[in-house]
Amino acid sequence: MLLLEQLATQVVDHWDRGDLAASVRALSEHLLELRNDRLRHQASIAFARDHYAMPSGDDIEIDEAPLTSASHEGVWISAWLWVDHDEVPQATAPQEDG
Repeated sequence: MLLLEQLATQVVDHWDRGDLAASVRALSEHLLELRNDRLRHQASIAFARDHYAMPSGDDIEIDEAPLTSASHEGVWISAWLWVDHDEVPQATAPQEDG
C-alpha cells in the first residue's frame, strides 16, 4: 500500500479514537514531500510527457501531478498505461482430472 494510503487510513482510523492531530500532521508532511519531489523533477516530468506520453497515441498518460521516485541515475514517474480488454488473454478454468 502506498504511504499516502496508509497515512490517510490512519487519519480515518484516528478520527474518533487515537491521536488524530498526529495522524493529520504525518499526512500533511508526506503530502508536502510529494509536492516538493514533483517540483524538483518538473523537467523530467515534462520530458516524460513529451517523449513517452505524447507519441503513444493516448496509450500512456501522465497526470498533472504524478508521483515521482528518484534514484541515483534518474527518476521514476507514475503513468497510466492503457490495456484494452480485448487484448488481454482470458484465464481458462482449470480442467478437472477425470
